[in-house]
Amino acid sequence: MNNANPARQSGIEAVGPLPWGSHFCQFYDTTEDLIDTLVPYFRAGLEANEFCMWVTSEPLEADAARDALAAGMPDLDQRIAQGRIEILDYSEWYTKSGAFRADEVMQGWRDKLDSALAKGFDGLRLTGNTFWLEKNVWADFTKYEETVNTALAGANIIALCTYSLRKCGALEIAEVIANHEFALIKHSGEWQIIKSVHQRKMEQSLRESEERYRSLYSAMGEGMALHEIVRDDEGRAMDYRIIDVNPAFERITGIGRETAVNALASRLYGAGEPPYLDIYSRVAETGTSESFETNFSPMTKSFRIAVFSSAKGRFATVFEDITDRKRNEAGLKRAHDELESRVMERTAELQKTSELLSAERQRLFDVLETLPVMTCLLTPDYHVTWANRSFREKFGESGGRCCYEYCFGKSKPCEFCETYTVISTGKPHHWEVRSPDGGVIDAYDFPFRDVDGSQLILEMDIDVTEQKRLSERLHSASLYSRSLIEASLDPLVTISPEGKITDVNEATVAATGVDRERLIDTDFSDYFTEPEKAREGYRRVFDKRFVTDYPLTIRHKDGRLTDVLYNASVYKDPHGGVIGVFAAARDITAKKAAEAELEKYRIHLEELVKLRTRELEKTNLELKTQVSLREKTAEDLAMSNRDLEQFAYAASHDLQEPLRAIGGFVELLKQQLDGTLDSKKMEYMDFIIDGVARMQSLINGLLEYSRVETRGKEPARVDAKTALDHALFNLQAAIKESGANIVVDSLPEICADQTQLSQLFQNLIGNAIKFRSSAAPEISVSASRDNGAWKFAVSDNGIGIEPHYAERIFLLFQRLHTRKKYPGTGIGLAICKKIVERHGGRIWVESDPGTGTTFCFTIHDKG
Repeated sequence: MNNANPARQSGIEAVGPLPWGSHFCQFYDTTEDLIDTLVPYFRAGLEANEFCMWVTSEPLEADAARDALAAGMPDLDQRIAQGRIEILDYSEWYTKSGAFRADEVMQGWRDKLDSALAKGFDGLRLTGNTFWLEKNVWADFTKYEETVNTALAGANIIALCTYSLRKCGALEIAEVIANHEFALIKHSGEWQIIKSVHQRKMEQSLRESEERYRSLYSAMGEGMALHEIVRDDEGRAMDYRIIDVNPAFERITGIGRETAVNALASRLYGAGEPPYLDIYSRVAETGTSESFETNFSPMTKSFRIAVFSSAKGRFATVFEDITDRKRNEAGLKRAHDELESRVMERTAELQKTSELLSAERQRLFDVLETLPVMTCLLTPDYHVTWANRSFREKFGESGGRCCYEYCFGKSKPCEFCETYTVISTGKPHHWEVRSPDGGVIDAYDFPFRDVDGSQLILEMDIDVTEQKRLSERLHSASLYSRSLIEASLDPLVTISPEGKITDVNEATVAATGVDRERLIDTDFSDYFTEPEKAREGYRRVFDKRFVTDYPLTIRHKDGRLTDVLYNASVYKDPHGGVIGVFAAARDITAKKAAEAELEKYRIHLEELVKLRTRELEKTNLELKTQVSLREKTAEDLAMSNRDLEQFAYAASHDLQEPLRAIGGFVELLKQQLDGTLDSKKMEYMDFIIDGVARMQSLINGLLEYSRVETRGKEPARVDAKTALDHALFNLQAAIKESGANIVVDSLPEICADQTQLSQLFQNLIGNAIKFRSSAAPEISVSASRDNGAWKFAVSDNGIGIEPHYAERIFLLFQRLHTRKKYPGTGIGLAICKKIVERHGGRIWVESDPGTGTTFCFTIHDKG
């Protein structure tokens, strides 16, 4: 994992802190496995000011996930309301457009991260359950997971992907692990992180490397000691303790290792106080190296000491005994006066020596020119005075430019450069750097004096880019291989050409009951009921290079048997030589039991089929009788409908005549008796006239209602916009009077009765105008696709309808207001409902009282 980023608490005990950009996975078996990790995972993210996203699927869906998280976080609803966490179903994220699209999902994560950062969150913490994945999507999702690793690099995101063990085989598990930094899997009730054989090899390599450095450490001519700072209760440095010393320490100081290790400096050296504590504590605290020379009186010796820190609170000293040098310097000082008198005498000799030095310098340059490493000389003001052939091949000719301009095209010194450390320290310096062009350079810098005494820096650079990349690729490949083996639920083994087991996974240990250490170097055939058959299969692998579905039986040490199908192939060294066999076993015990059980069910099913066949023959005879009866009923119903239409027409005609007569006579009486009757009697006569008019409207409405089915035309292809225009023409007076504004979206061609469709639009728009609020009516008409049908919507800004009246308004004669406030018969919406149902659709209302109403209806698209 990348430790360059600040660590974030994962909330998962087995994982611990994680840096931004982490992408790992979990294999789970039960819902409790998910809750066990995801609840503390998200609780930690919320407490760390991260925006959290939980994309759910079976077996822990959105509501269950919310309940599980709320059980440990009482204020969850408040956090959801504050927009700190979002819990949604996979269909709202991975397949919200109807299918999985990797680029769409990836852009969604980026948008969520940008939004979270803009709102002041530290970053994004997410998880996605993949239970919804089917085989036909697996390959695309695997490629998507590969891109996630690149996309997360450097981003403030932590991602945990959850995979069901019930839906993943060995190959799927291997692909999942290959696309994640590590995998969580429960073993013996505990969550564990899968570690590979390659990881253990790397650890062994590290130990070997440490041993090599220990050898170097022991062979050093300079004394070296490792220390740790000892602090008082208030955290101030008060002493330091020696952790380790090399043999040169013992030789130079005369103090044995047994005496020095774990001793406090204040006691070890007899100085009363820990020597040079101020310098050492400063280096241990800041990590900045220092060097100095000193006369150490307790030992009557002079030392040159270099101090550096390998970890906070610790430091190391490398020192050399310069007592003789100091004595020589004193002697040189005494001889200085004598040398002054001989300066003139020696001038000629020095001139000659200078010429010799120039020649030596040229010989040095000749040697450096041929070295296969990049070498150059730098002045204190960053100019390249000389560069060898390897350096020129890499960067070209310097042309008198500064090194940062010459090598990297910069206008000022490189911020990563450590070369000029040798100017301040006067000592060689070794460092490694990733240069702006992406390369990795192993750099060695040495203080250098030119023949004229001017100060220079000799730099030697080795390009180790390819070695670094090769090491990283090798590390990744080994991690992948071992993770694949360990994650498999099938027994996996590697076998040498001699038939000896060289490696196994945990599934093999479980199948045989034998520990890994005891399995290694034993004959692989010893663990089967038929050893010779196992050896024959092994020989076949070497002959054919692979074997598939080879049946064998594994014997557990307790006698339990497991039927398996073995699949094996040879594996080779980098030169193509066969070095062994890789074999995988698939447990088919349950499959065999299932096949036996299926055979029993097959026999039973055949008996049931014979029985059901006899019953179906009897039922078929009865159905034929029922069909004949229903055909007779249909004819009777058609005749009844015709009679009903005739009755409705006759009733309306016969009722209209006396009503018109009553209304006419009452009008005549009112005119003749005008001025002779009091106001009360005149009001009664108005009631009669109004009642006659309403009765006529009701009769006309009933007649119109009865004719929806009987007088309707056969549906044909019509333009819904044309039908709407007819309706608006009929309503133009009402539209003008009310000041209504009607907005019409693009409407489709549909299969319908154009006259009835116009009537439907006219009734709905007329209602919107009638039941308007104090504001001018704003009415919109639109259409959209809805599961093989066209869904039409007529929306307004009127008075609205209470939800509990949503079904009642479509019944005959149902009114929600008085006739005085809103006139009408209460039949219009019933006619709308009947027209829609005749076209095979449905009609409903959506309303917010006081805000407006939308009437929706569907008409099936029949071609």
